[in-house]
Amino acid sequence: MPNPGIQGLDIWIDFTPKNIENANLALAEFDLPELLNPDRKDEILQLIVTPNRIDFLLSVKGIAFQDAWKAESRALMARLRPIGSTSIRCSP
Repeated sequence: MPNPGIQGLDIWIDFTPKNIENANLALAEFDLPELLNPDRKDEILQLIVTPNRIDFLLSVKGIAFQDAWKAESRALMARLRPIGSTSIRCSP
């Protein structure tokens, strides 16, 4: 059951060696004691500073990252509309 006092942010990282390396470099910048394990695709790294929590996900059961990325890209492109000849604006 979710804790109403905790505000969360989930960050889904595509499980590739380069992405894991880049994420770990960013996490190390904050001197975090834990980093993502490149051998554990099912891992969830949680950073908690009450009342905030960040979950770094390397996989989501039932959907591949690339499929989700394509669906999100299509949804974003559907909200874009032209302004003038070269600019675009995102519609709410």
